[in-house]
Amino acid sequence: MDFMSPVFCYDHIENVPVVYTGDWESGVTYTQGRDNEFFGTSPEVVEAWEQLKAEMLQRYPR
Repeated sequence: MDFMSPVFCYDHIENVPVVYTGDWESGVTYTQGRDNEFFGTSPEVVEAWEQLKAEMLQRYPR
């Protein structure tokens, strides 16, 4: 049986909500999200991604 090895950033990355500008095809500018690991438009969405990451890191420790 084959398994895929999970790939995570094990370091803590400070994620900030990004604001949709509508100016670009992607909807956000590079400078808004360049340091993020996850993308969300509200603190609640960013928190949900970070909680999911924490759960995954518990399952797949270093």
